[in-house]
Amino acid sequence: MDQAVRQGYILTPYFAEQLPVFEKQPQGMRFYFEEMVKGIDPAHETARLSQVTFDKGQQVRVAKQVTIALPAPVLSPSAKTLEKAEDLYSDRKLDGAKELYLKSLEQQGSPQEHAQAWYGLARISVLGNQPDAAVKLFQKTLEASPDNQTKAWSYVYLARLARAAGEPQQAAKFYKAGRGWPWKAPLIAHAKPPRLNQRTFRKTRRIIHETFCCTCTLPRRRIDSARPGAKGGPSTETQAEAQAVQAMLQAQDPDARVQAADALVTKFANTDFKSLAFYIEADAYQQKNDTAKAIVFGEQALQVDPNNFDASALLANVLASSTRDNRPRQRR
Repeated sequence: MDQAVRQGYILTPYFAEQLPVFEKQPQGMRFYFEEMVKGIDPAHETARLSQVTFDKGQQVRVAKQVTIALPAPVLSPSAKTLEKAEDLYSDRKLDGAKELYLKSLEQQGSPQEHAQAWYGLARISVLGNQPDAAVKLFQKTLEASPDNQTKAWSYVYLARLARAAGEPQQAAKFYKAGRGWPWKAPLIAHAKPPRLNQRTFRKTRRIIHETFCCTCTLPRRRIDSARPGAKGGPSTETQAEAQAVQAMLQAQDPDARVQAADALVTKFANTDFKSLAFYIEADAYQQKNDTAKAIVFGEQALQVDPNNFDASALLANVLASSTRDNRPRQRR
């Protein structure tokens, strides 16, 4: 109590003295507090304060710091081998990585870890230009109960391989399957992608970019075929619509592309270029790291044209890249 007074709480002694009196009477504090205030004697309190030496500064309370050592994650034999295999794969030492992936399959581990081993073998087959073997290994990955990230990337690879083999309908099915997992709600709710394990993100992003064409920029072939008047492509009804399409295709930065695509869809609601416009907006927002809007416009592109393979690839890429990696990693 003396410390409280020195800190400036000058009526602490008075109220402390009045509490026993309050306890002996029937009223609650809500009604009795007024009586307590009326009973304050300014002269008496002034005399009491004349003997107090106030503190020069505010009292600082230092909390006791407690350090709790977290136990290191316990990795299964399969997971430990996978760690080494992923490092070799990242350094493109494919023979050593393949040997360790095969060893991981023989060791004790979870179904997700064994699926990761199949996935590693499949990626090695892709880099070795063995598409048939890669397809079988990605299918083995999907059969082995993989985690969401591995599952999504497996579908992306299968779709790209099917498209390269001239099977667009099969590619569309794989793209659709890759988008079918419940990641969209948390992404939109957070407005920006969840924080990723940076090591995993760099690896997977580099792998998909090196193995296939990057889906983060507009495919040149699709733009050329989409130009007004191109053989086999969509067409415009008026000169104004053609100019709006040209402005969208010639925009130099993401903001300009978004503005031009939005202007086209707004002014020409029935344009044949609506799916492409939505895709261009989705691609622009992906470059701006606005994952939520990239997903929204990517899905709008597919609603207009379910066979828009570039929009399917973009969505699968965004969803897979934005999935949090919760697998335990061994501290180095």
